[in-house]
Amino acid sequence: MRLEFNTLSHSSNVSGFDCGIDELNDFLLRLSLIYQERRFGFTILCHQYEDLVQRVIGYYTIAPAQAFRSELPDKIFTGRPRPNPIPAFRLCRLAIDKAFQRKGIGEIVLFNALKKCYEASGIFGGALIIVDAKNENARDFYVQYGFQPLPINPLCLVMSLKTLAKYL
Repeated sequence: MRLEFNTLSHSSNVSGFDCGIDELNDFLLRLSLIYQERRFGFTILCHQYEDLVQRVIGYYTIAPAQAFRSELPDKIFTGRPRPNPIPAFRLCRLAIDKAFQRKGIGEIVLFNALKKCYEASGIFGGALIIVDAKNENARDFYVQYGFQPLPINPLCLVMSLKTLAKYL
């Protein structure tokens, strides 16, 4: 299976995408281009190519963010004090089409998003990646890759870019 990642555009065909969560489907189908045009965040599509036919099988949206030191787990930063607020990237949404779930595609899409954040941090700065998990299953998915739940909201998770650099 050949996968390709591209930024959402007006010519992107996202019809037929169904991850099983109406909120995530609706965002992709109705709101993602509006958010992108307003520069609230950018959506990256994961396409599968089979017999020259392109199909969207996953997507993620990244937006600029910030976090306050008092909200973070103690183990996120050690050593010298960090600025407050701390610049970050927010992985707002990540979804995989139902037909491709539990086949390792979520991991591939997540790693593409993390790599994109890491590369952007080298240009614009940023010390954290924040993830908004939609439910406990999503939270558990991110925890297995090193994200830590926030004490004040266990469905919001963080990873430092320093930790991410070790994985990359």
